Amino acid sequence: MRKYIGELLFNDTLSTKNLIPNSKNKIIDNKFRVDYVINTNDFNIYHYADLETTLIVDGELYSNDFNLKTNDKNFLKKVVLNINKNNDNIIGELNGSFNLLLFSHNNKEVKIINDRFATRPFYYFLDENRFIFSNRMSEIAIYKNSKISLNHKAIIEFFKLQMVFGTKTFIENIYSLEKATLNKISNGKMTNFRYWSFKQNIDEDFSEKRYICSLSNLMKQIMSYKTKDDKKYGIFLSGGLDSRAIMAADIENKISQVYTLGDSFNIECEISKSIAEHKGAKFNYLERDSNHYYNIIKDSVEIGDGMHNYLNGHFIGYLDRINQDIDIIFNGSLIEQFWQGSKFIKKNLYLRQFKLSLPLIDKNKENAIEKVLDNFPRKVPEIDEIFNKDLDLDINLLVKETFKEMLEKNFNTRDVDPQEAIDYLACDSYGRYSSHLNQLCINNEINYRTIYDNRLIDLLLQVPIKYRSTGDLLRKAINQLDPEIGRIPLSSSRLSLKRNYNMQWLATNYHRAYNKLFKSKNYKSKNYSWPNYSRLIIENEKIKQTILSIIKDEDILSDDLFDREILLEKFNQHIQGIKDHERILTQILTFGEWHKMLKTRLG
Repeated sequence: MRKYIGELLFNDTLSTKNLIPNSKNKIIDNKFRVDYVINTNDFNIYHYADLETTLIVDGELYSNDFNLKTNDKNFLKKVVLNINKNNDNIIGELNGSFNLLLFSHNNKEVKIINDRFATRPFYYFLDENRFIFSNRMSEIAIYKNSKISLNHKAIIEFFKLQMVFGTKTFIENIYSLEKATLNKISNGKMTNFRYWSFKQNIDEDFSEKRYICSLSNLMKQIMSYKTKDDKKYGIFLSGGLDSRAIMAADIENKISQVYTLGDSFNIECEISKSIAEHKGAKFNYLERDSNHYYNIIKDSVEIGDGMHNYLNGHFIGYLDRINQDIDIIFNGSLIEQFWQGSKFIKKNLYLRQFKLSLPLIDKNKENAIEKVLDNFPRKVPEIDEIFNKDLDLDINLLVKETFKEMLEKNFNTRDVDPQEAIDYLACDSYGRYSSHLNQLCINNEINYRTIYDNRLIDLLLQVPIKYRSTGDLLRKAINQLDPEIGRIPLSSSRLSLKRNYNMQWLATNYHRAYNKLFKSKNYKSKNYSWPNYSRLIIENEKIKQTILSIIKDEDILSDDLFDREILLEKFNQHIQGIKDHERILTQILTFGEWHKMLKTRLG
């Protein structure tokens, strides 16, 4: 388990009771303390008596100097010294996935710095008396033990886009820390400034050959740096691009264990095994139980605070076993968002209820917000009608206003190129993606790493759209790093990485259509690690009944917000195979289980 909660009082002194059950109680000062239950070793507290400062490090911090170790004590002290002197230039040297909390024993104030993408959750409550913080939103609500008010705008965003934007959470007055910020909390007030913004820095003299060389070399350097400890390393490997890029960049073959999850030993497992054998790593096939996605509901919902679709907690239940073999697990998280071309404004072809995204970029720059909304990668269809008609809500308008606010905050204008806007909204909110729950669940039990690095982001932002939108750059970089891995086909297209984007697109869509029309209609996939979730709801009686019980419970789904008759109609349509409402129903299951859990714990 990975959980912590802390408190800074502005007037009173602290009590000695634990903030969370069975926690380690660390009283740092009569005004400040933190309680934690952490099974991984990436949460540490350092006290610098000469600087009269206590530093809490949640995560892995390093600099742009490959010679310094992760969480190097001398570098950490340098950071504290510079921040205490208000020398904020030091922030430009920070790299990694982290939240840093600096408590000044002199001033009784806290300063917090997080990474560029807020990859580690951090929530807080602030009033004139106290500042409460935690990596779990729900823990703050439970510790406060007062009546909560749900944030309807955040809930609607979650159902519409599968994520919540900005600093909002499901609970009013509990906020998520703004990404890439230095925050100061003192005497009931909070001030911050954003030290980095997501903006393109296109290289006008871009050379594809030079870029692929730079990308390949940087990936090698990062993987060499992240595997130089005397540790045992493993990876969750799929048949796609992102995790195999890590394997290709691991030129020293430090990754010794490969894990692939599936309902049966399918094509994706065969591909992963081929990559593992080529790299001399041991292949481990993890077979899911038929009730896996029912059994993970409570843990997955709790870890994600209900704000990430619970289905993404894929590896819950397997991590104890994996912990026995390795010290650190890698996952391909993040690379997909930047090089696979999955987040671009495309020209679409509509065939009845199906939308086919063509391999062409829409260069028309009119109606930017509408284009972003239409192309947003995690938009859920037909969501508007599930809400109470008396609210008189225009859901699309509400989401557009959120997008406008976000663009204004990042670019200081709403007049932004649509492609740059979707890059920002889809990528810069990475830490709040529904798929990010996979990382949170893994990191809850075992030390976790990705190839994420600020230098990769900076390199990405130099690439002209026409090169980046196809995903060819990453495929060519993998081929350059390890031609043999490049010859092993992708599970989606069954083609090697040497084939260009148009061939990949045609083959991928052919196999999707073929599987949809002619293959078995049960939930088990023949090609991918992830099952057919639509069929899973129909076939799994426990999941089906859990969703139905939530829809019927007015204490969980309030009639003030939801139209439960419409939800019941959609549920029946799905179960009878009339229309696919899988995404709506799993969102209902996620939110409903979270709300039920919170009500139970609040009494």
